[in-house]
Amino acid sequence: MTIFKKFVSLFSAAVIVFLMYFGSYLPFKKSQLLIDSMINLQAQKIRTLQDFFDNFNKPLDFFSPVGQEESIKVLGERISPLIQNKPPPEIARALLDYLDQEFNRLPENNSLGYHQDLSVLASAHEINWFSYKEKKDFELAQKYFLKGLEKSPKRPQYLYGLFEFYRLSNLNAQARLIGEKILDYWPQDQRIVEALKTL
Repeated sequence: MTIFKKFVSLFSAAVIVFLMYFGSYLPFKKSQLLIDSMINLQAQKIRTLQDFFDNFNKPLDFFSPVGQEESIKVLGERISPLIQNKPPPEIARALLDYLDQEFNRLPENNSLGYHQDLSVLASAHEINWFSYKEKKDFELAQKYFLKGLEKSPKRPQYLYGLFEFYRLSNLNAQARLIGEKILDYWPQDQRIVEALKTL
């Protein structure tokens, strides 16, 4: 075997190992850590806020070229029901601040995962806004809905989410604008037609 052929063989083997490590092992390990975190939560092993953060820091801090957006989505989906149960406001604030902090570490993009994260964060802040009427939550819920709408103007979860957010916040003019935009895309939506009559 010539030196060139040996080099090509070694290089090919190295590429395969590299791809397997970054494309298979790291994503698998991250997803396993995330599953462990969810199991710990369901098994009620989490007693304090710090326990909660430590539990989710394991998958969130573990480097993998894929899986971070999914991990933040899962985190948000675990935080939203906790907030819906109306814990003391300082607990809800700490959970939402943690969620925002993790989301803000992501680079902005237009992937499905990023859109799912925007939607989850908007909903989490919306829940807290209706529970505690903290201005910060109104601003952040609106920001995430509008950012999603800017990136994907026809995506239903942003349009319908923002419509309900404004309507339930008694911001009728803003709700009407969004409702009319929805009807531009889906004119047969009778639920929106009826809701607009009440504004």
